[in-house]
Amino acid sequence: PNLKPEFSHSISNSINYDKPMKKSIAGFTIECFYNKLKNSFVLTPVGKDVYGDLFEKQNGNLAIVKGFTFETRYNYDKKIQIEGGYTIQSSEFNNPVVYIEGTEGINEFIRTPSNYGYGILTLNPNNKWMLNLNYVYTGKMKMPHFAGSDNQDVDEIITTENFSELNMKVSYSFLVISQAT
Repeated sequence: PNLKPEFSHSISNSINYDKPMKKSIAGFTIECFYNKLKNSFVLTPVGKDVYGDLFEKQNGNLAIVKGFTFETRYNYDKKIQIEGGYTIQSSEFNNPVVYIEGTEGINEFIRTPSNYGYGILTLNPNNKWMLNLNYVYTGKMKMPHFAGSDNQDVDEIITTENFSELNMKVSYSFLVISQAT
């Protein structure tokens, strides 16, 4: 009932460069960012029910999210496009936050990696076919891990391993003609 709005004061700065050539274009972007969050939202444990732990969104203290991103891109004759990016950031509260009763508070945001990136390859050999490969990298992050699963006997904050995801999409476009009789 006493939840206040979360406010963000942000500063960002970026440099963008694109070099057009006869049949291609290449470029990059570098961006730095700094965000100061006032009355930041945190999930606070408030007890348990028959289904498990209960959490309530409450206002936390001051938090800072800062970092930089690098992105690059290349397109050849609208047939091949390669792009990718990588972000390194810090997301922390000024004072530790207790996410699980009985554990020590931490300053880091949960479920927020300090580094992550992506890569995309798109092939358009003609007007009908398109192939897209998409890679996503997610770095380590802090996570609440609650007791109750097969291999988890205690409530604790863990640090996940890095993980990646690879997706592929192939599409073929064709014209469907319907004739009215």
